[in-house]
Amino acid sequence: MLTQKQLLLSQKQLLLSLFSVFHKQKQLLLLQKQLLISHFSVFHKQKQLLLLQKQLLISHFSVFHKQKQLLLPHFGVFRKQKELLLSQTPVCFLI
Repeated sequence: MLTQKQLLLSQKQLLLSLFSVFHKQKQLLLLQKQLLISHFSVFHKQKQLLLLQKQLLISHFSVFHKQKQLLLPHFGVFRKQKELLLSQTPVCFLI
């Protein structure tokens, strides 16, 4: 049978091991928290990158739209020149 002193020593060792486990669980939770924070940071940076890409695409489409608007009058001039040439070309050359 265990003596009182041995029993107290066993209880003390058990408590120490429980505190050690608790401490390790606390460290693990802190590491998990840091990991989550880093994941959120990466997610936030990806979101910012996607927003920048979206803005870049919008600006490219805006430039393309402006170029298209600038080119449309030129095509109108070509169309009028083509109509003028067709109206001045003898019928035998059109067949």
